[in-house]
Amino acid sequence: MKLLLACFLIAVAIFLFKLMRRSTAKEYAPVHTPDPIQAITQLAEEGNVHVQYKLAGLCCNKEPKDYRKAVHWYMKAAEQGHLDAQCLLIMEYSRFLTNRDYEQLKQWLHAKAENGDGRTKFSLGKLYLKLSDYEQALYWYRLASSQGYGPADCQIGTMYEYGIGVPQDYKQAEEWFIKGGPYSEPRWHLFMMYSRMASEGDIEAQYKLGFQYRYGGSVDRCDSSFGIDYKQALSLFRKLAEQGHADAQFQLAQMYNDGVGVTQNDVLAIYWYRKAAEQGVASAQFRLGIKYKLGQGFQQDDTLAQEWFEKAYSNGYPREES
Repeated sequence: MKLLLACFLIAVAIFLFKLMRRSTAKEYAPVHTPDPIQAITQLAEEGNVHVQYKLAGLCCNKEPKDYRKAVHWYMKAAEQGHLDAQCLLIMEYSRFLTNRDYEQLKQWLHAKAENGDGRTKFSLGKLYLKLSDYEQALYWYRLASSQGYGPADCQIGTMYEYGIGVPQDYKQAEEWFIKGGPYSEPRWHLFMMYSRMASEGDIEAQYKLGFQYRYGGSVDRCDSSFGIDYKQALSLFRKLAEQGHADAQFQLAQMYNDGVGVTQNDVLAIYWYRKAAEQGVASAQFRLGIKYKLGQGFQQDDTLAQEWFEKAYSNGYPREES
């Protein structure tokens, strides 16, 4: 009897031990996470256009990235009229496209571009640029620009800057870059164009480059978050001021007056204000009047102050700001 009881207890113990091992194995077994790409590939192969577009994005975001497979699925979606896929292929993945891909995209985009938004026209323009059809590229870029699509302005500016399909014209390029708005790409193009022109000895480009270093942005649109470098600005303005550039003389005076990038110095500020004022710079004339009015660097003299104020007003300085 005792033997049977002992066998029974051993059997129960073995059963419980095996049960515990099975439970522990399940608890600590690695969890299998399904691959999202495999999970939706079948739907994409069945022709679901939204899944094809999503699958292409997943191929770009996984590690390692598979751009060629992404292009395959973007092309599948583009073939079914998916506009985002068509535009992305041209703007982001053109290096992976074949000539046959370009011809297909041209056909698909033409069907939508005439009545489409600025981005669609811009994408078609970029496609033509890739195909070296500059006349058509410029045509579609201009249409995109007319709908307020800033990147098109930047591309037109680039064409004029480098003479791509049009005569090289820095002035036209500058106008298109400025028209492109307060976005980083046109501002960067302006900066690089001014830098190249300045290195070639263009005086006005040197001044505009100095202005970008001083204030950021372009000469008609300041942006303190872009391109500030007071040391470079001071160097360019001083060089130009010594050559007699009136606007540079005024900007140099401002930097000395405000102590920006240099130790504040009333004597040098007044010196360069006077140089610019004598060349008819209204802002310099007005500030020279203020110096006389307040007796800063001069003996206070209301008569001379008023004379400089009147000169400034006659040269266009607004009275309401005085």
